[in-house]
Amino acid sequence: MDPQHMQEQASEQRQRELGSIFSTVAINWFQVKSRSVTEDYAKDIWRSLKKDVFPASLANTMQVRAGAISMLIKHERIDISEAAKVVYEKMTQKLERQKALEQREDSDGEQRLE
Repeated sequence: MDPQHMQEQASEQRQRELGSIFSTVAINWFQVKSRSVTEDYAKDIWRSLKKDVFPASLANTMQVRAGAISMLIKHERIDISEAAKVVYEKMTQKLERQKALEQREDSDGEQRLE
């Protein structure tokens, strides 16, 4: 396996782990805090946490990268264009899996709040 690919995977995994730890602490804090405020205020807090505090999703980052790679598909050099197609296809598959994972995690987090 390509060492650079392995390093990228390890870095992405570490980002997910740190984001998960932070999210867990924030969710636990919110559960305690929401008992002492009105329901509407609790909803506002939760929206703010999701929008401004939780780490950006890995899927969003991957989407930006996939967009940049897709531009290379139109490159005038065939070798670059073909390589970009292969990378783009792999990245979009990985992106779909990541989106599904993040949706499951969001759903699990919301269930814990109920």
